Amino acid sequence: MEKPNFIIFLTDDQGYGDLSCMGSPDVQTPHIDGLAQGGARFTSW
Repeated sequence: MEKPNFIIFLTDDQGYGDLSCMGSPDVQTPHIDGLAQGGARFTSW
Protein backbone atom coordinates (compact mmCIF):
# COMPACT_ATOMS: atom_id res chain seq x y z
CA MET A 1 0.00 0.00 0.00
CA GLU A 2 1.38 3.39 -1.00
CA LYS A 3 1.59 6.21 1.50
CA PRO A 4 -0.73 9.11 0.58
CA ASN A 5 0.68 12.48 -0.41
CA PHE A 6 -0.52 15.54 1.47
CA ILE A 7 -0.11 19.19 0.57
CA ILE A 8 -1.50 21.75 2.98
CA PHE A 9 -1.71 25.39 1.97
CA LEU A 10 -1.81 27.67 4.98
CA THR A 11 -2.55 31.26 4.05
CA ASP A 12 -3.15 34.40 6.05
CA ASP A 13 -6.01 36.81 5.43
CA GLN A 14 -7.68 34.64 2.81
CA GLY A 15 -11.44 34.46 2.88
CA TYR A 16 -13.56 31.45 1.94
CA GLY A 17 -14.51 32.85 -1.46
CA ASP A 18 -11.13 34.32 -2.47
CA LEU A 19 -10.25 31.47 -4.86
CA SER A 20 -11.97 30.87 -8.18
CA CYS A 21 -12.60 27.21 -7.24
CA MET A 22 -14.68 28.56 -4.34
CA GLY A 23 -16.65 30.97 -6.54
CA SER A 24 -14.58 34.15 -6.71
CA PRO A 25 -15.38 36.10 -9.89
CA ASP A 26 -12.51 38.57 -9.25
CA VAL A 27 -9.46 36.34 -8.80
CA GLN A 28 -8.58 33.53 -11.21
CA THR A 29 -6.53 30.70 -9.67
CA PRO A 30 -6.37 28.00 -12.38
CA HIS A 31 -3.48 26.01 -10.87
CA ILE A 32 -5.08 25.84 -7.43
CA ASP A 33 -8.40 25.01 -9.12
CA GLY A 34 -6.72 22.04 -10.81
CA LEU A 35 -5.36 20.81 -7.50
CA ALA A 36 -8.80 21.19 -5.92
CA GLN A 37 -10.46 19.29 -8.76
CA GLY A 38 -8.07 16.34 -8.48
CA GLY A 39 -7.98 16.19 -4.69
CA ALA A 40 -10.05 16.86 -1.61
CA ARG A 41 -11.44 20.23 -0.57
CA PHE A 42 -12.09 20.78 3.11
CA THR A 43 -14.71 23.50 3.28
CA SER A 44 -15.61 23.44 6.96
CA TRP A 45 -12.83 23.74 9.51
